[in-house]
Amino acid sequence: METNSTQGEHIIELNTPSRFFTAAAAGELSSGDTITVGNIAVGFYQHALVEPLPLNTPPMVGGVQNLYPIPRLMNALGSRANGAHVVLLVGEMNNIKSLVC
Repeated sequence: METNSTQGEHIIELNTPSRFFTAAAAGELSSGDTITVGNIAVGFYQHALVEPLPLNTPPMVGGVQNLYPIPRLMNALGSRANGAHVVLLVGEMNNIKSLVC
């Protein structure tokens, strides 16, 4: 079957931050190890991830400025402004991942 579809694939999975936050709130990492400082309260993330950063925060990779942590995190994982962690794949190859995981 011939196809012309391509998709952007993030080298670092985009679900990694949410999986980390969930594990840290539970006090256990995905490796099964216990966090030595104990669990991190969900309220910490609810506050820290929505509050703006200081005005003197350097621009993100790609020169874009955003003072909110979530967009900065997503930019670091790969975005239009930061293509360092994104590769193009044939669409059907990218979809195989969902069958494996």
